Amino acid sequence: MGLGHCEGLMEDDVYGSIASTEELMMVKTAYASDGVVDRRILSSIITPTPMDPLRALQIKWCVNGSAPKIVSSMVRKRDFVYVESSGIVMNHSMKKLNWVLSKNAAIGYAQTPERHTQWRPQQREMLLFGWRIGKCIE
Repeated sequence: MGLGHCEGLMEDDVYGSIASTEELMMVKTAYASDGVVDRRILSSIITPTPMDPLRALQIKWCVNGSAPKIVSSMVRKRDFVYVESSGIVMNHSMKKLNWVLSKNAAIGYAQTPERHTQWRPQQREMLLFGWRIGKCIE
């Protein structure tokens, strides 16, 4: 669990946390150095639109292959099939709340490559963003 705040617009925070195309997934990996070595969008259920650019519901697959060199021979790559949802809502005080939710999906997809050395762990992630004061996001 992590808590904190940063300067900027809430939309920028959410946009940096999601990736609605495989190209944006690669950009996110480059910026975040998250160790993802392969990725695919398996299905888009809700896609971003010009009117709602941060709303998405997608099924994704990725392989995380990062490990320090000293232990890389002992650590297997991990692949994830997960459902990711993002968007913006207004709370009862009419303040914007942004969310990004992802949860592993225990389903098989023909589009994922055959796994020889990967391990599929459980994964859950929830990011919530809200205005604090001025241009500060919590």
